[in-house]
Amino acid sequence: MHWKANEAFRDFDSRIDPKGSLLEGELSALRRTGSRFHAGAVGAYSLGGAAAVTGAVLIYLNRQRAFRLNPEESGPSMVIAPTLDSESKGVVGTVRF
Repeated sequence: MHWKANEAFRDFDSRIDPKGSLLEGELSALRRTGSRFHAGAVGAYSLGGAAAVTGAVLIYLNRQRAFRLNPEESGPSMVIAPTLDSESKGVVGTVRF
């Protein structure tokens, strides 16, 4: 995308008269195309950077060894949740002791 933006801007620059000219028709379209490609490239770079940072954080947080949950440490618990469906309504519960 960045390459296409640079190409559009180079083409735009080559068509401008050194003494100045108005931005009409094709010149305006070239400038808009270059700006859009540039914005897309910056967005892609940002998205890639965010993905790289997220990946690095997930790698850092990854545990090197497995661990077991000890049921004796987590005391009794009870969970109640509503269930909704197009045909029925209800409640689901889990009790652990």
